[in-house]
Amino acid sequence: MTKILIVEGNSGEIIRTKHENGLKIGSDKYHEAMALYTPDTEFDVSIPFEPDMQNNEIRIEDYNAFALTGSGVDWSSRDKEAKPYLDHVEKILATGKPVIGSCWGMQTVVQILGGNCGPNENGTEVGLAEDIRLSAEGRAHWIFEGMPDSFPSPCVHRDHVAHLPECFDLLAGNSVSPVQAACYNREDIDFVGFQFHPEFDLDYVQSMRQSAEILPGTHKIIANFPDNPPEIVSNAGLRTRVVSNWISHVQNKKAASGIAA
Repeated sequence: MTKILIVEGNSGEIIRTKHENGLKIGSDKYHEAMALYTPDTEFDVSIPFEPDMQNNEIRIEDYNAFALTGSGVDWSSRDKEAKPYLDHVEKILATGKPVIGSCWGMQTVVQILGGNCGPNENGTEVGLAEDIRLSAEGRAHWIFEGMPDSFPSPCVHRDHVAHLPECFDLLAGNSVSPVQAACYNREDIDFVGFQFHPEFDLDYVQSMRQSAEILPGTHKIIANFPDNPPEIVSNAGLRTRVVSNWISHVQNKKAASGIAA
């Protein structure tokens, strides 16, 4: 059986508040998206900002792959408050096993590996990230197999990648955030990440839009959400295509390693 660890990016306070109000958190959404393609997979959740909230003891070596969620914390990945999360992710990257990340999840990996992330001077993007365009590297990468060269995707973010180090390939960008997708291009780490949220469904994005004005550090809201969203985001299979491609990668790498499914 494949085991995937989802690393929750929110603080304990945010998690408790959301649960008290009957709302889901990032790990719930990643679980839902990945479960569309992995009925025989076991999922666990780690909470680096508050390990006491975890349901069981987490041993990183027990897992075949890892997913890093977004986050609504007040701080950026470059701030000292992010250290518990970055320390946890650094250990995960060192396994060489497949890692996927959205939003905060991508930003933290970029920060660990020599980049810089922080508030986007263009403003907070919430709703649909429009006209995400694949680079030549993106068009050739397996994560975007079956995807068009340009597409929209759900998004909620204040911060973004301000500097992408040379150890990454830029896979996609748009006018709001030039780094909308990137991957690590060396053999010792297996990471691909997105600024957008392929794991989010449209109802969830709509609920996030309602609270966009209270995001810490917000100075401008870019809230694109058409009345009739295109099929590539309204259809779950199309919206989560990159998640499906990543799951296939995880299974292929596991099979190549000789580990029984």
